[in-house]
Amino acid sequence: NILRMEEEKPREYYPIPLGVTVLQETSDGYFLVGVKGNGSDQKGIATVGSGYIKRGQDEEVIGALARECLEETRYHGDFNVGNARAIAVISGSNNDVGIGIHLPIAQTSKQVGLNGDEHSKLILLPNGEALLKQVLARGSYKGIPASDQMLGVLESYLKQKG
Repeated sequence: NILRMEEEKPREYYPIPLGVTVLQETSDGYFLVGVKGNGSDQKGIATVGSGYIKRGQDEEVIGALARECLEETRYHGDFNVGNARAIAVISGSNNDVGIGIHLPIAQTSKQVGLNGDEHSKLILLPNGEALLKQVLARGSYKGIPASDQMLGVLESYLKQKG
């Protein structure tokens, strides 16, 4: 795992990494999901704009959210984190913890794309309760396994939506 480079050290040796799991929602009702690409140590699908808070650099949650979104997402128009709302704390299978954040963005699904190589393909996941419940029940979308962080933020989103 990229987070634990020293193979001889026990898992308890490493601090639990803290990250942001950002659920970006376009103005026309789609969530930005990406197929993990060659630039990632994980496989399957995950929310676009998620990653670790940089330790030792005094990076705060909102700074990590903005950095990760801008590194992974191409926006037509201005990007604004002013509507971000923390909705969950998610314990992941990589011995990590993610702060689940719902981020409505001003762009439509046609005004966004991918930056970098962390994701090989952008998937626009429609925000529909029945579909999201199906993704949660199957743990995947269109047969592609979803990361536990993605599933956690989707589950919390549905609970918050009520």
